[in-house]
Amino acid sequence: MVSWHRPPEKWVKINTDGRTIGSLGRIGAGGIIRDHNGEMVLAYTTPLKEGNSNQAEVGAAIFGISWTLQMRLRRVILEVDSQPLVD
Repeated sequence: MVSWHRPPEKWVKINTDGRTIGSLGRIGAGGIIRDHNGEMVLAYTTPLKEGNSNQAEVGAAIFGISWTLQMRLRRVILEVDSQPLVD
């Protein structure tokens, strides 16, 4: 069973996912940033040109981290479902 856990107080959590159509085609990214109360801070989707599934996952993470930096959020937990990205 998969479940989501809130980040610690004064932290935010980014959950991301990348998507590809075909083995080397158009890719996109999405994610959500939530605060320690579980409230949504920001949700996003964006196209990422062309690439593979690993590039989509990385792009989703970079996009989310970029937003937290723009919002001056520094206590960030990144949660992804891509083992290559984790490695």
